[in-house]
Amino acid sequence: MERALTFTSGTDRYLVRLDLEGERFVAHIDDTMLAGTFRRLPPGFYTLFFEDGTVEEVSLVEAGDLLAWHRGQVHTLHRPHPDDDAAPAAAGQLGFDGTITTPMPGKVVKVCVTLGQRVEAGAECVVLEAMKMEHVLTTPKAGTIRALHVVPGQQTEFGQVLVEISCEA
Repeated sequence: MERALTFTSGTDRYLVRLDLEGERFVAHIDDTMLAGTFRRLPPGFYTLFFEDGTVEEVSLVEAGDLLAWHRGQVHTLHRPHPDDDAAPAAAGQLGFDGTITTPMPGKVVKVCVTLGQRVEAGAECVVLEAMKMEHVLTTPKAGTIRALHVVPGQQTEFGQVLVEISCEA
């Protein structure tokens, strides 16, 4: 299955094409190709074995966008907006089960939605403070907020459910 995303690290932005077949991956990041295999560990954690012999650990959490926690840094993989140059048909192929979870332990700074509120894809739901940075967690799909599990000031654990959304078809 091929997926197309944009990868943001700081102010740098890259186009990513990711091909997954079983536990094998090929990633094209701009003009660079990376290939190898991966092993799933507990939910959200992966070990990547690159063809050059490099082994990396990464944590991936879907929170609207896909957040990758690698070597103490958070990186964001965005689903391209339909108007973006990087928006092939693969946009939005990452599954979304209607829950927004924490990408890492942190503290809720702001809850941007209310119970029963209708939200559009890309809407800001929660602002989380972690690693001395604020992370805005958004929803990838339109829907209605069906449950809120946190309040401002609350400490969160990795993978904790923050918001539940009833997604529109």
